Amino acid sequence: MTVRTQWILALATLTVTTVIVATLTLLAAWPALAAEAAPAAPASPEVLRWGYASAALAAGLAALGAGYAVAQVG
Repeated sequence: MTVRTQWILALATLTVTTVIVATLTLLAAWPALAAEAAPAAPASPEVLRWGYASAALAAGLAALGAGYAVAQVG
């Protein structure tokens, strides 16, 4: 068995194992996922304002970082 075949077999095994574990976890959590959600408390307008400002700042910094990365690559 070549090294390439061993890698493919290892990745396939990892993928199948991950799918099985994820499926079993979702099936075990089914009652909790189907439960009625508790009513959400309304957020203060001040909190929403800071949340939107933080999201805008994060998006702007991400755009600057992406621009810098593209400029470095060429």
